[in-house]
Amino acid sequence: MKKSIILSVFLMFFLLVGTSFVGADITTKQPNVVLAAQVKILNDTGREVRIYTSQGLTRINNKAGHYVNCITGVKIYRENNKKSRGSVMFVLNPSMCGKTIKLSSYL
Repeated sequence: MKKSIILSVFLMFFLLVGTSFVGADITTKQPNVVLAAQVKILNDTGREVRIYTSQGLTRINNKAGHYVNCITGVKIYRENNKKSRGSVMFVLNPSMCGKTIKLSSYL
């Protein structure tokens, strides 16, 4: 009798624990997001540069860098009159993830 009670308690425990993970979604709903990866934008132009990222306006001093989450398809713009975004410099793609991008290549 004791063995059957203990066995049923263990069985109930494992069933409850096992069913709690059935509905868990471990994949991302956005197929264009690369998880845990960033792109470093390095300012090697010799002057301060302002850019627009998905996070808003960012000022990057000379020889400084700025990290951006690597979400493919996000456009990086140069600034226009310190108030609005100007033309597109480049669009993030999967090959850029985890790398450093030099602004002198795009200005």
